[in-house]
Amino acid sequence: MTNYNFFETISQELDNNINDYLSDTERDEIKTFEDLTDILQDVAFFDVEIIYYYKAMKFLAEHDPSLCESMELANRYDFKTHQINSELLASLLASEMLIDKYNALGDKINEHFNN
Repeated sequence: MTNYNFFETISQELDNNINDYLSDTERDEIKTFEDLTDILQDVAFFDVEIIYYYKAMKFLAEHDPSLCESMELANRYDFKTHQINSELLASLLASEMLIDKYNALGDKINEHFNN
């Protein structure tokens, strides 16, 4: 399976198309999970932005109704209370959720490159 096709397959599990973030050259040069991770971090693949108050509130109500997890993330990234709003909290949480989903695919990605 080509890297392009493989990335299409795992992108379905991430709800974000990895191939949209890679050049043909980068796609061909990736040999490990770490290679892919480094490139995706450089191109802000993991930076999810949820805009509009109602979308942010809906996302938070579904995934973190107590706001404990998203507030912990804001604290981890040293945001001050005057900087925090629903869009920021939702974006931080969505980004963290994407990172977790991606990391859970680490063995599958490494297996692809080891074959």
